[in-house]
Amino acid sequence: MKCVLHIGAEKTGSTSLQVCLFNNRHSLLSESRLFVAVNPRNANLTWLAKAARRTLTNDTESTGGRGPTTRDLATSVNELQSELFQARQYAERCVISTEHFHSKLKSKESVAQLKAFLDPAVDSYQIVCYLRRQDELVISRHSTALRAGLADRPLLPPLRRNINGHLLDFEGLLDRWSSVFGEETIQPRVYHPDHLVGGDVRDDFFALLNVTIPMASSEQPSNTSLSSEAQLALAAFNRVFQEQPGQQSRLQKDFVAHLERHHGGTGLLPSRQQALEFTERFAESNTRVARRWFGRDQLFNDDYSRYGEAPTAADRKQSAAILGDFLIDAEPHPTRRRDNNP
Repeated sequence: MKCVLHIGAEKTGSTSLQVCLFNNRHSLLSESRLFVAVNPRNANLTWLAKAARRTLTNDTESTGGRGPTTRDLATSVNELQSELFQARQYAERCVISTEHFHSKLKSKESVAQLKAFLDPAVDSYQIVCYLRRQDELVISRHSTALRAGLADRPLLPPLRRNINGHLLDFEGLLDRWSSVFGEETIQPRVYHPDHLVGGDVRDDFFALLNVTIPMASSEQPSNTSLSSEAQLALAAFNRVFQEQPGQQSRLQKDFVAHLERHHGGTGLLPSRQQALEFTERFAESNTRVARRWFGRDQLFNDDYSRYGEAPTAADRKQSAAILGDFLIDAEPHPTRRRDNNP
């Protein structure tokens, strides 16, 4: 059985693709003999990336209740292997998808650990990876960070290798995966409507697999863009009300849902010059990727027309009104009692 690994990258429509895979998993199996590995509620196997990374580091410490333990992950790996062995009886291919293969597997060793998990049940591989211009990727990640409960992160982050350098180094990404799985298995794609079949990542992915999903791209995108005022209001909420940054409270989730329903739009943006200078840092490696993997000199387009001469200036009064109106009408939620004793 061939395993199709969709490894991201982050912020390239992965959630929309995973929703489509999950919703069509039964027809994909019956009509195309394509088995989709899923969780109970979605087709994003984030835990598998965590398992490959944690097994490599022999991390047996408690997760503090914020995620699966090492023992949980080992059990999940065994269950997935059993599912794949069983799928071999009626499927020719399987699909495993998570953009966290891109973000969490930072070394060749961690990628090799993932392959070791899958090899017992898999005969061959196809690695599909979508690449997005670096400035657009980090701006989209900024919005995701706000939704996750974080605040005060810069739109264009400093490039420190141990923090975010690997996320934007597509040459290193493709080198890691090709060194483990073989260059012939790697199928990089550019995440841009001009380079995608049907202008959509879902149609493009299924075209690569030679599978037809009626109306695949007609489903609504999974993540709605927030206006700059909504983003500013959400950053203020996270800064003031979140007891533990990066953890979503029920109230915060309600606020995000409220913003998505009522305050969509264009988010915060840097200036055109800032975006150009940020992307220029990757010019040489992007050129090498373009020549090696695409047979051309330019990887991404050079259209920066979405940016203005100055960074976006959100209307602070409007942001305050958005936050205030929500809090006035918000349903009360029970909060954890604090221990005031010394």
